[in-house]
Amino acid sequence: ESHATVDIDIPYSLASAACYLPAGMKRISQLFKILDTAYRFNRKRELSLVLIKYRDSIERLFKHRLTNAYFEQLNFIAGEYIEFLPVRVMDSGRMVESVAITVRDGADIDGLLFRHFISEYDKWARGRGMPGTARTIHPDFRAEEVEVPRMPIPGMSAVEAKEREEAQQGPLEADRAKARQAASSIYERIKEKERLRREAFKNEQTIAEDYEGKIDSLFAVGARRAVRLSDLVFQFGNGFGCRDRILRSLRDKYCVKKFDGIEYVVRVARQDI
Repeated sequence: ESHATVDIDIPYSLASAACYLPAGMKRISQLFKILDTAYRFNRKRELSLVLIKYRDSIERLFKHRLTNAYFEQLNFIAGEYIEFLPVRVMDSGRMVESVAITVRDGADIDGLLFRHFISEYDKWARGRGMPGTARTIHPDFRAEEVEVPRMPIPGMSAVEAKEREEAQQGPLEADRAKARQAASSIYERIKEKERLRREAFKNEQTIAEDYEGKIDSLFAVGARRAVRLSDLVFQFGNGFGCRDRILRSLRDKYCVKKFDGIEYVVRVARQDI
């Protein structure tokens, strides 16, 4: 077998990547870009990208079934920029193993794939004794057979187990499982909305109690009977809605009255309560 010197002079560009990369490598590029977009979207909302939670959404965008092979190929080609961290999360009412995906800045996935592709072509050309400079891909080279190797990911066994479980299910049972998962997701969203509502109510109550204490202190100084509402807003002002929160905190000890067009917070006499 001849091992002649060959110089591969095919510069990388988006156009050359689109022209030369085989379909399988383009799918890997597409999946990386989907994960990158999803990770950035979640990061802005302080959410983790946990695979088992977003699997269906990713598959709808990817238009292919997610397999362990895709993630292991990404781990090989772009391991410096993508990380798969084993985690345990609640899913459909039970604790399951999955992976949290982190995508770092600076990755040019098409460039990484293109360099791997050219490296494989270089091996092929050298092995066939093709000396000189190659500025295009030889027609005998089967580009579609170039594959990205796989690098195992700790914790991804759970993904494979889920795939096997779904593959063994009949169509009806698979549909039922998806329906249960959808119902569980809806339930989780409802629970989260209710939690946020309770938290907002609790915060509102805390602010109201804080305002009430401040108002009591102001009226105690000099035994005041009335204070301009605008003065309270100026003193307590902490953003939009301050005036409304002050009014809600008055309870039955104070009321608002107008004198000469100016609103005052007035202490209610005990006999009026």
